[in-house]
Amino acid sequence: MKRNLAFSLVLLAALLSLAAFAAAAEQPSKESLVSLDLKDTDVRQAIDALFRGRNLNYSISQDVEGTIPSLAISNVPFETALNSLLKTAGLTSRSENSVIMIAVARPWSNKVTVNFKDMPLRDAVTLLSKKANAPDLGVASDVPNVKVTYAATDVPLIRAVRAIATQSGAALVGSLVRIPGPWEQAVDVELKDASLGSAVDAVMKGAKLDYSIDPDAVEISVASLACKRVTRRTALDSLLKSTGTQMQMENGVAKIVLGPVWTKKVALNVKDMKFQDVLRELFKQAGVPNWKIDPNMPNTETTGTTSNAEVEFITMLSGLMKPMAGKFGYGFVAAGDPWQRVISMDIKDAPLSEAIGTLLNGLGISYTVDPAVQQLKVTAVLKNVTLDAGFKQMLKAAGAVYRVDGGVYAIGPKPAGPSEHISDAGGGGDAAFAPAAPPTAQRDGSVTRIVELRYVSAADVVPLLANGKLSVQSTSSNKLIISGSEQSVADAIATIQAVDDEGALARTIRLKMTAKVTVQTAKGPKTYEASTESVGAEQTASLLNLESRAPYRTSYSTLTKEGKAIKQESLNFTHTKMVDATLVPTIGPDGRVGLAGRGHFSFRFGPEPGTELSKDFDIAASAAPGKPVVVAAGSATLDVGKAEFTVSVTATPELGRVHYAPPPSSANSGLQGAPGGYGNFGNAESNYGRSYGQTTSTGGYRGW
Repeated sequence: MKRNLAFSLVLLAALLSLAAFAAAAEQPSKESLVSLDLKDTDVRQAIDALFRGRNLNYSISQDVEGTIPSLAISNVPFETALNSLLKTAGLTSRSENSVIMIAVARPWSNKVTVNFKDMPLRDAVTLLSKKANAPDLGVASDVPNVKVTYAATDVPLIRAVRAIATQSGAALVGSLVRIPGPWEQAVDVELKDASLGSAVDAVMKGAKLDYSIDPDAVEISVASLACKRVTRRTALDSLLKSTGTQMQMENGVAKIVLGPVWTKKVALNVKDMKFQDVLRELFKQAGVPNWKIDPNMPNTETTGTTSNAEVEFITMLSGLMKPMAGKFGYGFVAAGDPWQRVISMDIKDAPLSEAIGTLLNGLGISYTVDPAVQQLKVTAVLKNVTLDAGFKQMLKAAGAVYRVDGGVYAIGPKPAGPSEHISDAGGGGDAAFAPAAPPTAQRDGSVTRIVELRYVSAADVVPLLANGKLSVQSTSSNKLIISGSEQSVADAIATIQAVDDEGALARTIRLKMTAKVTVQTAKGPKTYEASTESVGAEQTASLLNLESRAPYRTSYSTLTKEGKAIKQESLNFTHTKMVDATLVPTIGPDGRVGLAGRGHFSFRFGPEPGTELSKDFDIAASAAPGKPVVVAAGSATLDVGKAEFTVSVTATPELGRVHYAPPPSSANSGLQGAPGGYGNFGNAESNYGRSYGQTTSTGGYRGW
């Protein structure tokens, strides 16, 4: 049976008379006595525990590792306990500047140089024993005599022995290479955003040990755990420390139980408070006021009063977080998947658009509702169901479907005839409305169409359609959502077809520009390079910031019908080195691309104001499409550091089909619209390394 590391400090005192006390004041006080009962204990943890609570400075060498198989002493002075512990672990100590330095003792610290290949383990250990004068070093009889390979120069004996022991699946315990026990086995564990239950399972995998986890502790969230080639006991201790839990050994079973912070009794009696304020009040009562709250956590106002009965902190926190599928760990709470939020709702004969708005608004979910289904009546009684289930049931009851288009939940009518990818409840991301069907006219004559653009940017087309008769919105997937009368929508589509034409691509130039700088110094040359691609009438190459070795700025502009472009000025910073070039590309009769413009490079060194080298150059070149051409080059020498700089700017023009790819999603995407339009949405990075959606909850404690 494994036993926990147990330390008991027995303080001895005597009842002294007043006179005897005065005499004893001149004598040193008796030392605290120590009792140790160790079994398969990590040596570093044993040392830390022995020094804990004592006003002593100590340091442990990085070579100190391993376990103490067994050590039991009772009621001995601290110095005796320390010496016994060090001797058992093959360690030594010395005092240096009031610090107790603990390191590997001889012969383990003796340096060896070896180079053997495919040598039997026992022969290798014997060789190391002779080289380091370590006669006690040996191999247990149950360790297989596998062939090992190892080469090292001037390394401590203990490091060499551990290296070859690992190749045989064994470990160095004391002065013996033997098969390690379950707690001594080396493990690799890497987890992120896992529950404590799954994390403990990962650490204990293959251990052949009995263990249990307190049911209230299973769902504590583990933000991250990374352990590489550490003992199982060390990995488990790291996990428990990061989750505020503890291990107790009982009848050979390792029991994971809640630490004191989780079991503290708390009570809440709040009304008309913001949800995050409720959490802060809870943390204050639990004595953990600095716990972090994910900014994406809901912050709606409570309408009811919670019970003021005292319960354990973890019970109260779990009750608050569960309805919204939220997560909590030791030191933080975080919002979860909004679709897994538990909701309750009771509506009768409400328009579908109003019901969907009540269900989804404020959750960070972007959606549209087709006018054809906005006024459909919905009656639904939802009790403690997930948002996902409630949403699908509500659409099914109304006879509507949905599809996910570029992150937008588009809700519309169920097609009259058969259609691919259709589901009564929406069917998820593959659902679609009836393809190629003409827009359905409503009683007020309004229709909605979604148009995908192929050659031009949706954002550039929106201003062309703004006439007060239409609602036009662009999506991140380069689509337009157009709502209005049937005639105005038809006119808008005709305009789009005229603009979004492949024939216009002949006037579009995509230009790749590369700025390259070579710095020649006495230490040799260094080359820095940055590239950018842009489309437009005037284009700027990346400013090359040589200190960060990354592009400093990129300019993008689009070709207008008038051939105008936006001028972007170059920047100059002290202590930076950069180059830029501005070009105006034109297409000649021979199909070649003419490039004309100005370039500039600037280098500034030293303390303020610094020494500056600055040079301008004109650009006049032409190139065949797809062929690179040097549009600018120059060199200069700076006295500071005797450095020579060679600068070149290369441009590669391309003509032809240009598709506007959607930009990367930002922290907040989408546009705010009227009912049926977009809602603000997006996932912001939390402080815990993971994206969480914004959620609210109407289940669990009343009024959240």
